[in-house]
Amino acid sequence: MMSHTFFVSAGVLAGIVSALAFVPYYKSIRCGKKPSLATWTIWTVVGILACSSYLSANDGWISTAWVAIVYIVAPATITYTAWKYGARYAHLDAIETLSLAGAACGICIWVVTRSAATALTVFIAIDATGAIPTVIKSYRAPYSESLTAWSCSLLGSFFNLCAIERWTVTGASYPVYLALSIWITCAVIAFRRRIVPVGAS
Repeated sequence: MMSHTFFVSAGVLAGIVSALAFVPYYKSIRCGKKPSLATWTIWTVVGILACSSYLSANDGWISTAWVAIVYIVAPATITYTAWKYGARYAHLDAIETLSLAGAACGICIWVVTRSAATALTVFIAIDATGAIPTVIKSYRAPYSESLTAWSCSLLGSFFNLCAIERWTVTGASYPVYLALSIWITCAVIAFRRRIVPVGAS
């Protein structure tokens, strides 16, 4: 049986790897790549809410909290950098507007029901909706995203799954969602790069 130290160590490693994944992404923006500003803004806002409800639903600090915190700080940094260097796709379309409205509804649900688990479900759904613009952009222009950064982030999410000490709905939902959403983005980028020649996007 795995010791508590193993899960804590895996969580810390997951946080470190996930944080490092944003370094090449940050550098890619400085070098001219244009992320979906709407997606990262939504991820910053929802990341704060999801992390708060995740920790509340699991009665405080847990080993997988490191990645949840990284997904607050890093998206906020990416959002600021994207604004500074003039990202494309800065306008909010219908999906992104609904995502922000959904975040507000999630807060209301949390306040009214006082159920962190219910709020977490809402925030995960909103976060997934916010990921759609980046997935679409990755499909249309696969070289506009850093595959290195996304792959490193996928590795971090794997370590985060290893850090789950108790596989309950509230304890596993957020780490599993993050791993799945990152894997989808990586798969889309890798698949499209096999078809689309360099310089075509």
